[in-house]
Amino acid sequence: MGRTGAASVEAAVAIAERIKRSSRLAYAGLQAYSGRVQHIHDYHKRRKTYGAQLARLRATRSALAAAGLDPPIISGGGTGTFAINAEHRLYSESQAGSYLFMDVDYDEVRLFADIANPHEFSLFLRTTVIGANHSDHVTINAGFKCLATDGPLPRVRGAPSQPKGYQFFGDEFGMIVRASVESHLSVGDHVDLVTPHCDPTVNLHDFYHVVDGDTLVAIWPIDARGVL
Repeated sequence: MGRTGAASVEAAVAIAERIKRSSRLAYAGLQAYSGRVQHIHDYHKRRKTYGAQLARLRATRSALAAAGLDPPIISGGGTGTFAINAEHRLYSESQAGSYLFMDVDYDEVRLFADIANPHEFSLFLRTTVIGANHSDHVTINAGFKCLATDGPLPRVRGAPSQPKGYQFFGDEFGMIVRASVESHLSVGDHVDLVTPHCDPTVNLHDFYHVVDGDTLVAIWPIDARGVL
């Protein structure tokens, strides 16, 4: 995306040579993560866009090897490109991580060419109904401050995928359209949401509550909460 890193193959070689000469740094290899391709929904479009990036990575690796700096580690990839990476065999370290949780956006990405997505949702945001004074919707305590807003809307766990099941209702509040859920929700009821984008939702909260079925088995602090 042009945010950081070497702007060309030649620049990458120059940086590696400078690191190699340093008495304080150790040359470990290449970091080649591409975030913008991970959520391209269509597999073939994602493969085409990513293919050009992999070609540049391959050229960079070859240039480094020719300079006597064959990279010990090539790190990158992600959940959306894991299948493509496995085929090309360029990376020695995979940065795939979102598959552990999944989210609404990744559920729309065709991760593999020939099989359905094998991953299930494991991350949910538990919310509480705090207002039920209207016949067409209830209000829950989860708005812009609780969820990443750079992707699709959250999805009500277990409910059919309807575009208007959840709607943002302000900083602190969310709306659940009654027609989108089968049960009649009342004040105090819990509503579990599938997160729209797992990464930037996690860092908005203090703890994971780890459950096995209906049993709470652990509470893990989110150490990087609010750091980035």
